[in-house]
Amino acid sequence: MHEINLGASGTYGTGPLARARADMLRIDWQRFTLAWDVIQPSKNIWNWAAMDATIEAWRHLHLCALLHRWPPWICTNVSGSGTWLVSQNELVDSFTIFCQEIYKQYGDIFALIQPTNEPWSNILPVTSPTEVAPLIARLGKAAQNTFKSTAIAGPSLQSPTPNNSPMIGAHKSHHSAGFPCQWIDYHDYSEETVGGESIDEYINNVRLVWGFLPVVVSELGIFEAAGPDKAAITAIKYASQPFTVCFVQNLLGSGNGPREGFVNTPNSMELRPSMKSFIDNWFFVKGKMFKNSDYSNITVLKV
Repeated sequence: MHEINLGASGTYGTGPLARARADMLRIDWQRFTLAWDVIQPSKNIWNWAAMDATIEAWRHLHLCALLHRWPPWICTNVSGSGTWLVSQNELVDSFTIFCQEIYKQYGDIFALIQPTNEPWSNILPVTSPTEVAPLIARLGKAAQNTFKSTAIAGPSLQSPTPNNSPMIGAHKSHHSAGFPCQWIDYHDYSEETVGGESIDEYINNVRLVWGFLPVVVSELGIFEAAGPDKAAITAIKYASQPFTVCFVQNLLGSGNGPREGFVNTPNSMELRPSMKSFIDNWFFVKGKMFKNSDYSNITVLKV
């Protein structure tokens, strides 16, 4: 059976309902956060219970781990927008220990590691934007030196747009600083790019920096308000690239948010219209690409 290269990203628990939804959608990747603030709430305390449960629930899939959320002894805000309590060198040293402890606990179970999430200057202990790329490169190398058999994805940059000079400039600065990028990674939340018009151009521009690397779309937002037609176009654009792993944000969730995958009723197994359009068209494209696959009975939703 060919890999679907479709994954879920978000916070929706590890219970029977989330697993039943994942089975129904036949996803083969799962992305989650290895939350530093939960795992190491203070410098000398380690708590693996929550992560153990998450990994046990999804270990039959390809796992992508985001190393994210600063603990309170590192920064007063988990996102990095608070007061930093450590220097850059102390951050790198502590992050290296964090990576090493993860490896001791879980070994080579991960298919992808993302050492950073949207590394902008307002969420890092820097005094100038020029300090961002060298610091992120150091964190990336700490992860690479620990998870030697696991691909490093990143840096995670948000919302591609055509010829976005600041975005491409950010890639160039991370590249020149030595970030160990083995997979190109980006997030697409923009309603303007939900139709996928800029995806090819963005990837081509980034490849001028990183070369011909695999692509992971680690957070793709399918907005219900954008409608089924745009969702269908997005699926066709992304699924047509067999090297791409695509994580859909909140795919297994149900709630009142704009990107939840399922109808917000108790124990619902019904996809919201835009997400259903995305899923139907994703499998339609995969069925066309892999003619002998078991996706051939899935029909495309007319656009």
